[in-house]
Amino acid sequence: MSDAEEPQIGRITSLKAQVKARGSVSVFVDGQFAFGVNRDVVLEFGLKKGFELTEEAQRAILEREDHFKARFTALNFLSYRERSEQEMRGRLQRSKYSESAVESTIDYLKSSGLLNDASFAVTYAEGRFRSGGYGPVRVRHDLRKKGIDDASIEQAINDVYSEDEDLMTTARDLGRRRWEKLSREKDDRKRRKKVYDYLVRRGFPYVMVLTILDELS
Repeated sequence: MSDAEEPQIGRITSLKAQVKARGSVSVFVDGQFAFGVNRDVVLEFGLKKGFELTEEAQRAILEREDHFKARFTALNFLSYRERSEQEMRGRLQRSKYSESAVESTIDYLKSSGLLNDASFAVTYAEGRFRSGGYGPVRVRHDLRKKGIDDASIEQAINDVYSEDEDLMTTARDLGRRRWEKLSREKDDRKRRKKVYDYLVRRGFPYVMVLTILDELS
């Protein structure tokens, strides 16, 4: 609850399960709706009819609710794909959760094994290479932007790009297709330059790219 909000002081007169938000309960104070919270928060604080709600109690209750909402947002965010810690923290901060809610959620996800930058780095690198055809230089750059530490990045690069032959095969295939696509380019130097730029942008090592260009031309 923000400092601008006025707490509802008084006695709880009823608790009603919310229809649209499953697992949530509406709390009524002195006959008026006061706030909605997760059912677990109700149980944790022992909220019931006749409970005397002080300002301090309500602030504690709504802070706890903030933690529950942050955790729900995080799990939903993870349901689409694996995330880095930096991505997750940014998502929660954009949702305006309190700093304590953000940090407790991050700690929960890490202790549960749901948030692991080393694992994320390998999964990300694997997907970018196998499905996207991106080389290690590009993937290393992208992982740094996602806040992954250097040790985890290098371990992922070593795991995914361990076979030089696989990397060369992918780069050669991409280079050949781009070369053929530029068949109308009469100037061989321009054609080489365009293929060179394309493969470098995709993150393949310079020496490998030059070798492929020599083969193509």
